[in-house]
Amino acid sequence: MLLTSKYQDSNMTISMLRFFVTIVNKQYCRRLVMSLVIAASMFSYCANAFAKQEIVAVVNSHVITEFDLQKRVNLLLKTTGLTYEDKTINILKLQALQMLVDERLFEGEAKRFNIKIDPADMSAAKGKVASNHHMTLSQFQEFIKKAGISEQEVETQLYYQLVWHKILKSQIEPTVAISKKELEQLKSMTEQYGAGNNVEVKLAEILLVADKSKMKDLESFADDLYNRIHAGADFSKIAKEFSKGNTADTGGEIGWFNLGQLSYEFGQVLEKLEVGEVSTPIVQNESIHIMKVLETKKVSESSGDDRQQEQFVEMLRQQKMDAKIKSYLIKLRKDAYINFLK
Repeated sequence: MLLTSKYQDSNMTISMLRFFVTIVNKQYCRRLVMSLVIAASMFSYCANAFAKQEIVAVVNSHVITEFDLQKRVNLLLKTTGLTYEDKTINILKLQALQMLVDERLFEGEAKRFNIKIDPADMSAAKGKVASNHHMTLSQFQEFIKKAGISEQEVETQLYYQLVWHKILKSQIEPTVAISKKELEQLKSMTEQYGAGNNVEVKLAEILLVADKSKMKDLESFADDLYNRIHAGADFSKIAKEFSKGNTADTGGEIGWFNLGQLSYEFGQVLEKLEVGEVSTPIVQNESIHIMKVLETKKVSESSGDDRQQEQFVEMLRQQKMDAKIKSYLIKLRKDAYINFLK
């Protein structure tokens, strides 16, 4: 009986040991599985974090990361109202990356020319952006917050837009000069090729600039913008975000011109457009123009020499301004160290 009892106790002990081992093994397995899950999650998180910090471009001593690029793409999608599918988003990403590159270059120019953006400038710019979206400033702040965009990101883009505007005003516009000879040549061409044209058009412009190696990408982007504007996208919002022209901040509006004063290249395109219509991209050397007819009106031949003179001056000034902007940007990019890594 004693032996039986001891044997039973022994069996019970062994059973209990097996039970505890099973529990330990199960707990170990659980811990092992949990450890693997945590490790996989951490690896995934680290991989995503690494991907976000992946360098996509180097500009002089500055780097641009994938995270910077994604933030800018998201901001552009919200501020322009454009939508892209996964297979077409690369068109926008290429231009967003070029914008970020230019901004790093503008930062260097701001230091070189001692350009400052004070709080009043920023406050006015934010108010204008809100107004463009038909919102109060507080409504716009709530709008971007709901869209997952930080106010700092908006302010960063506005800062560089303001810097570029001040570069235009202080460094480029003062270099635009119009001689009497140029005025006489334009008058002569107008009399020869545009005689009898009594139609004036109010125009807006999107000016895109790239060096020769990037023109193919820029043409694809311009075609894409044209198709989207033609389908109903807001020309003014797109001009404010993408145009390098000196009137980008006002939606690209450049004023009134007589069709007879325009170059043949522009005139033959614009004379076919109705009010509200947009031209197909007009490709020139290292630049592309997309034009919109805002208004038209007929004028009599007796409208006055002074008005005609003003339009001649404004036409030449705008042509020269666009050419100067193009030259300035191309040189700025060529003189910098820029390495696209993606």
